[in-house]
Amino acid sequence: MDKWEMYMEIQQLLKKGFSKTKVADKLGVSRATVYRHLKRSPSETAEWVESLQTRKKKLDPYKELILNWLREHPDLSHPDLSAAFPYEKSDVFTTRRIVPTSLFS
Repeated sequence: MDKWEMYMEIQQLLKKGFSKTKVADKLGVSRATVYRHLKRSPSETAEWVESLQTRKKKLDPYKELILNWLREHPDLSHPDLSAAFPYEKSDVFTTRRIVPTSLFS
């Protein structure tokens, strides 16, 4: 469930009369998450979700370089790519945000 869906589901469950604790349990999130969503208006939530999609990632400046490496060396793995950027504090998860696992054989 994405963040916008989570926000809408929380609102709907509360309107149905569920307590905040029951909403958290039902959705498998913490009560703090429920309260965080309740502090935002729909427009604030939309802005927040948009900001998450457009924020810069650590390896964004290297995206084309990484994709070129993969074209030239299709046998590279995520750990191989992560090791190429030790000064960027990259890790396997960081490279997976740029290059989906499906590109690796």
